[in-house]
Amino acid sequence: MLKKPPASSIISSYINPRVISSTEVDTANIRVENQLDFGRPWLALQLIHKLKFDELLETVIPQGREEIPWSKMALVLAICRLCNPSSELYIAEHYYKSTAMPELLGVPSEKVYDERLYRALDKLLPHKKVLGKHLKARLSSLFGLKYDLLLYDVTSTYFSSQVPECHKCHIAFRKIAEKPMR
Repeated sequence: MLKKPPASSIISSYINPRVISSTEVDTANIRVENQLDFGRPWLALQLIHKLKFDELLETVIPQGREEIPWSKMALVLAICRLCNPSSELYIAEHYYKSTAMPELLGVPSEKVYDERLYRALDKLLPHKKVLGKHLKARLSSLFGLKYDLLLYDVTSTYFSSQVPECHKCHIAFRKIAEKPMR
């Protein structure tokens, strides 16, 4: 039986310190193409793994016959809420494909569209209490938090318009602005 050479000898056979040379790079002629937001989605995914939120989603929303599991679509929503809170339409048409989430989650950007995201919200709703209890327990154990009440935003409706003469838009924004802070 042949013995494998130690990894250090394999590496040293490729990297000979006497042969290493430097290469000059003209940074003025370098350009970045197809830049994707990696850091925030990656960090959000690490937090989700730490909270075991992904495992819980797989448990409460078991995979059926759908091509992309609903638990995976719920992860898309959770990561987007953490990194760039916006509408499902904006996530589907702009944000998701501008990030590294397709690579991180294994869900191609053409499979993430607004209707699917809305349906994922519908799949999450019946499990709201279980999700809340799990997150409260995990946050308490991981960070040593002691509290009686945990408030978090579960808003999934956004309204915006670029039409300045839209009377309904004015009313909606005014009502939000007049809402008392507690």
